[in-house]
Amino acid sequence: MIEAAKRRYWWPHQREDIIDFCDSCEVCQTIKAPHKYNKAPLEPIITGHPNDLVQIDLVGPLPVTSRNNNYILVMVDHFTKWCEAIVIPQIDAVTITESIFDHWVSRWGAPLQLHSDRGSNFESIVVSELCRIMGIRKTRTTAYHPQGNGLVERTNRTLESLLQAFVDQNNPREWDRSLSQCLMAYRASIHKATRQTPHYMVTGRELRLPIDLTSNTLGEDTLIASEHVIRLRRNLNKVHQMTRDILQTNQRYQKEYYDRIAHGSPVEPGDKVMLLKEAPPKGKALKSHKRWEGPFTVVEVLSDCTCRIQEPNSSHSLVTHFNRLKPFRQQALVQTSPAGTVT
Repeated sequence: MIEAAKRRYWWPHQREDIIDFCDSCEVCQTIKAPHKYNKAPLEPIITGHPNDLVQIDLVGPLPVTSRNNNYILVMVDHFTKWCEAIVIPQIDAVTITESIFDHWVSRWGAPLQLHSDRGSNFESIVVSELCRIMGIRKTRTTAYHPQGNGLVERTNRTLESLLQAFVDQNNPREWDRSLSQCLMAYRASIHKATRQTPHYMVTGRELRLPIDLTSNTLGEDTLIASEHVIRLRRNLNKVHQMTRDILQTNQRYQKEYYDRIAHGSPVEPGDKVMLLKEAPPKGKALKSHKRWEGPFTVVEVLSDCTCRIQEPNSSHSLVTHFNRLKPFRQQALVQTSPAGTVT
C-alpha cells in the first residue's frame, strides 16, 4: 500500500501515516498476529506446607478397559508433590466430587486451595458445594492458559510415560490395572523440585520397596510410639524447611531467567485491547475463524499477569491472562482536502 500511494500522492509523514492507518484497521486487527506477542512476567505459585494447594486435572479419554474405566483423575499437592490418581468411568460432576472426597479429603484432610482448569466438571455446583462445606478455596486457570495448572500437567505426562512402561504389552487395554504400580514408582522417585521423594515429604520415611526386603538399606531402628513421633516431627520439620528454601531459590532463579524475555506494555483500566481466541467456535471452519476478538475494555488489573476485561456492547466481563491480549489501535479520523485540490 505504501508504494502504491507514493506513485499517486505525497504528503508529509506519508509512510508513518499509512502504517498507522493499516495497523488501526479493525478488520485487520481481528486477523493479523502482532509483531510480538505479549509475555507477562512470571508469577510463581508459593506454598510452604502440605495441603496448602492441590491441583487437579483429567487424563483421557483413554481406551475403555474391561472395568469400563477410560479416564484418570489426577490430584497433586503443590508443596510435597504427592500424587493421587484415580481411574474413573465417566467425568460427570458427581463422580469428580466423590473422587476428590474419597481419595484426598478423607485421607489427607481438606486442602486450603483447590485449583483446576475451567472444565465444567470442575466448576459444577456439586464441586462448589463440597468446597463450601469443607472450607476449601476453589480457584481456576484463566481461559486458554494451561500453564496456570502446570504442576499437574507435568505429573500427567509422567504418569502417562510410566503407564507405557508398566502396562501389559499383550493386553494394553487393561491399563487401569497398572496405575497402582505407576503411583508407587512416582512416589518413591526423587522429585527434581524438592530433591526428596513425595513419600518422604509426606510421611518422613522412604517408601519400602522390594529391594529393601533383603537388606536393611533404609537403616530403620525399632522405636516405641513416643520416640517415633518425636523423630518423625523432627524429620518432617527439617525436610520441609529445606524444601521451602530450595523452592524459593528455584522460583527466584526461574523468575529472573523468564523475566528477561518478558515484554509488552502493562494494561490499565480503560485501555482498549483485542483478545486472542486460538480455537474457532464449535462448528465453525478454521479458515474463516478470526483469531482476535474485540475491542474489549480493561476494567480491572488483578495482577501483573491477569486482568478483567469487559465485552463490547455488553456488561459481561471475564478474567484473562496478559499474554492473550494486544493493544487495540483506534483509527484516526482522516482529513480530506477540498474537492479539486491536488498535493
